[in-house]
Amino acid sequence: MRYFIGIELPPLVSLELLRIQQIISEAQVCTASWVKPDNLHCTLLFLGNLTEQKLTALISPLSTIQYPPFFTELEQLEVPRWSSPHLIWVTLSNNGLSDLYATLCKELPNYQETRSFTGHCTIARLKKVPKQGALKELIESIEIAPLSWEVTSFSLYSSRTEQMGAEYTLIKRYILKS
Repeated sequence: MRYFIGIELPPLVSLELLRIQQIISEAQVCTASWVKPDNLHCTLLFLGNLTEQKLTALISPLSTIQYPPFFTELEQLEVPRWSSPHLIWVTLSNNGLSDLYATLCKELPNYQETRSFTGHCTIARLKKVPKQGALKELIESIEIAPLSWEVTSFSLYSSRTEQMGAEYTLIKRYILKS
């Protein structure tokens, strides 16, 4: 089974992301797999496939992380790589996310990613983009509500691919504290 560390979203933020999904879906400028409402989140660190033993070994280091709560905000709707469009996401202000990510990487050095961290919420996995120009124009035209919220925890999740898409299960929530 695959695992990741992420941040849960408040209901108002999820509703805003669902509104954006609907606008793009109704425009019919791409074929996509839309992230289900219950699966919307911000991934901090992807851990990959783990044995039960490796998963158990992560619980203790994650429990000792000291990081204060912080605020983040929805920022910009993007396709991260137009040269090979695979995702649509909404970026988040990084005024705490990057530092929390760095703290997690310090505690879990074997799981640090090689690419740079961008705080975001994936809303779609693109399958076909026959009208790339139209999708780009649409994305640039959509206004995002600048919703801000306090991040007070991070969570460990499992991810299982099912016939109807990914299913995420909360394993453990970790409260942020100074």
